[in-house]
Amino acid sequence: MRIFVTGDTHSEPIYRFRSFLLNVITCGHPSLNKDDVMIVAGDFGVIWGNGSSVCIKSEDTILDALENMPFTTLFIDGNHENFDRLMQFPTESRYNGEVGVLRPSVLHLKQRGHVYTIGDKKIWCFGGGISVDKNYRKEGRDWWPQEEPSTAEYCHGIEELAKHKWRVDCAITHAGPQGAVDAMNLPPLRESFGEMVHEYDPVSPYLEFISRKLNFDHWFFGHYHEDIEQLSSKTAVSGVNGKNRDYTALYRAVYRLL
Repeated sequence: MRIFVTGDTHSEPIYRFRSFLLNVITCGHPSLNKDDVMIVAGDFGVIWGNGSSVCIKSEDTILDALENMPFTTLFIDGNHENFDRLMQFPTESRYNGEVGVLRPSVLHLKQRGHVYTIGDKKIWCFGGGISVDKNYRKEGRDWWPQEEPSTAEYCHGIEELAKHKWRVDCAITHAGPQGAVDAMNLPPLRESFGEMVHEYDPVSPYLEFISRKLNFDHWFFGHYHEDIEQLSSKTAVSGVNGKNRDYTALYRAVYRLL
C-alpha cells in the first residue's frame, strides 16, 4: 500500500491526478492499485452545486472518472464544500472510522478529529475551516455554516488523541496550526479579499494547541494555496521529547507518505 497526500482540488482533481499518474509511469514506479490511496487535504469541492440535474451530471462525470483511477481517493472536507449535500451520501465503516461513500473508491473521511488507520499508519484528520471571504458569499449557494467545526468536533479531536496517548504517525488537516501558518508569511487578508474580510479563525489556534501536545512524524494541511515542504513553526522549534516537527503546506503538489 502507498499513501499520497495533496492539497485543495476545488472540483478539479482529474487533471492533477492524471499528471500524477503520468509521473508515476515515466519515473518507472510500480503500477498503482485500489489499495493505494490519495488523500485530499480539504476543499475537495466536487459536491458543490445546487443539486440540479445538470449539476449532478457534471459531478457524476468527475466521480466516475475518479472511480476509474487506479487508486482510492480519500478526502477530508474543507471550507468549500456543499455540506448539505455532502452529508447525504451513505456512511460506511472503513479505516477504523466512518466514511461517506461517494463511489466505492471515492470516500469522505467525515469524522473531524478522528484517528483513521490507513495501512499501518495512524492518521489524525480534522477537516473544516473558515472562509475569510464569507461576507461576500450567500448561505446555501456558495457558503455553508458547517464549514466551522462544532464544539463537539473540537472535543472529539482531543478525546480521540487521548485514547491514542497523543501519538500518531501523521496529521492531515485543512487549516494549519497557527505557528505553521505564521511561518508562511502570507500577505494581509485585506490585500487579497478587501475590507469585508472575516479575519477571526478559531481553527488554527485549536490546531496549534493540538500540535504542541501531539507526537507526530508529519503534519499536512491545505487551505492556503501554497506548496511549502518542511515548514518550521514560529511557535515551536521541537516536538514531544525534543523531536523536530515536520509541517507541509500543500496545494498542487503530491507528497508520498508511504
